[in-house]
Amino acid sequence: DWWIFRPCLHDWRRVIPFGVWSSIVTLLGMLFDALPRLILGRLLGFDAVGLFARAVSLSQLPERLIFSAVQPVVLPALSKHAREDGPMAAPFLLGLSYLSGLQWPALAMITLLADPIVRLLLGAQWGEVIPLVRIVAPALFCIFPVFLCYPVLVTLGRVRDMAFAMLIALPPCFVIMLVASSISLHAMAFSLFLTGPIQITTLLLFVRRRVRFTWDDFALLSLRSAAVTLATIVLPVGIIFIAGSWNYMGALTTVLAIVGAAIGWSAAVFLLDHPLKQELKLIRTLRRPKTALKNVGLRI
Repeated sequence: DWWIFRPCLHDWRRVIPFGVWSSIVTLLGMLFDALPRLILGRLLGFDAVGLFARAVSLSQLPERLIFSAVQPVVLPALSKHAREDGPMAAPFLLGLSYLSGLQWPALAMITLLADPIVRLLLGAQWGEVIPLVRIVAPALFCIFPVFLCYPVLVTLGRVRDMAFAMLIALPPCFVIMLVASSISLHAMAFSLFLTGPIQITTLLLFVRRRVRFTWDDFALLSLRSAAVTLATIVLPVGIIFIAGSWNYMGALTTVLAIVGAAIGWSAAVFLLDHPLKQELKLIRTLRRPKTALKNVGLRI
């Protein structure tokens, strides 16, 4: 009766490697997150760990708010696209456009409004976190592809490529963080400008072996999202300049800066024909249910 169990064993041989590689990726991701704190705790003490951890947590607010809602939808959509034998480059680049168009302006605003954000969410006693947020937030600009690389590699059955990429990036990142932490806490924060590009470049090189996107297309979407980000902060920077300082910002200045950012972002998305433009049009359509129902009735 051996032949009865052979299909089951064959399935297990396919499932176990994926589970192992997925676990390795998860463990490496946890190690990358914990590594700065482990090094800081050893060299600079627990006070430095607390300040750095809070700066990172505040800087990761866009990631938690946006990507926690997007990721459960991304993997099924990519899987369906792969089953239909569609090329992965187009949806991958489109997803990167969405992510950068949302995350970059949000990180730019966190950098500008670090003072009121820290005082509102943490309290005035955490003032030492403010300069760290202004370093960490812009340093996270480059990591946006990681949130789409994992679903794409899982869809293509190449999750082990992500594990290899992380294993390659880990040693140089560890050395950079170790050297930076031996200098100061702020040097550790600035080291993210080096470790982030190392991680993402390594990962994109692996992804590009499976998803045949071009670097020109990647650069184009990055430039377009960068333009949207610059347009987003134009009015807030002007408002902060008129207010006289970006420290101890009042409630009125903060509100005006947020409103100005929303105006600049929306205008740039439409004027630059960013892919997010279609999503804004869809949202605007959904906000007019009576018109939509009327059109449906006419079609019926």
